[in-house]
Amino acid sequence: MFLTAISTSKVIWPDNPNGHTVEELISVSKHGSSRPSVPVNVVGGVVVYSEPQNYPVADFQLDGPWKVAAGVHPKHYQKFSTAKRLALNGLIEHPKVAALGEIGLDRTIPPGEWRAQELVFENVLRMSKPELPLVLHLRGPSGDTYGSDVTGRCQAIMRRVCRREQKIHVHCFTGLSQVVNDWLSDFPNTFFGVTAAVRRFDEEQKSGLRAIPRNRLLLETDAPYFPVGIVPYSTPAYLGDTAAFVAVYLNIGPCDLMQLTLRNAMTLYGS
Repeated sequence: MFLTAISTSKVIWPDNPNGHTVEELISVSKHGSSRPSVPVNVVGGVVVYSEPQNYPVADFQLDGPWKVAAGVHPKHYQKFSTAKRLALNGLIEHPKVAALGEIGLDRTIPPGEWRAQELVFENVLRMSKPELPLVLHLRGPSGDTYGSDVTGRCQAIMRRVCRREQKIHVHCFTGLSQVVNDWLSDFPNTFFGVTAAVRRFDEEQKSGLRAIPRNRLLLETDAPYFPVGIVPYSTPAYLGDTAAFVAVYLNIGPCDLMQLTLRNAMTLYGS
């Protein structure tokens, strides 16, 4: 199955400070003490480099069926120097780089920094291309369950900068049905990624999940976050478990859901 967002190609894991490759993480999960409840064959995915200090070199090599997203996580906006902007501009020309992201807005930083964060976000958006998906990280301040305000601010910025046909991946979606409708009204090529956080959705968020058109739905493990078992971290191998949680609210079987989201991911990121 096609996984749509993981952390990095050399993930730093609690039991190995030198990191693991994606293939190693999948293998460890399949044979470890907490195996996935719904085994899957992971046939591809997106490796995310969103910390400027950890960008790969422009001519990096990446084995396997993995694509790459490169961007500036909003909580690392201060590290996006002129040199890093040039580096990112070079990365998005690499044949393996299939998306610009994560980028976006994160209101968990002090309010006095919000404007500076927005300026970096707008700066990066000006590097976008309609055919290159944007992977958006949008998080409201502490206590804001739905992130509606930060999403509205993001949309206002993007309406000024981006074309209507821009491809978008709203990462880790936890919002309301009106937010889904607003995105699709402004940017019809918007897809929504859902993680195992769906287990904590309230009724409003479940309605938001159901409002996502089936051809715009993606599944994410967002490894190493959103663990589903006794192991305190996630890996791509748990995509089936994530599908099982999401499927409960959509009246669809997990396998059918994974086939559906596989097609959607390939539509967004390419086969």
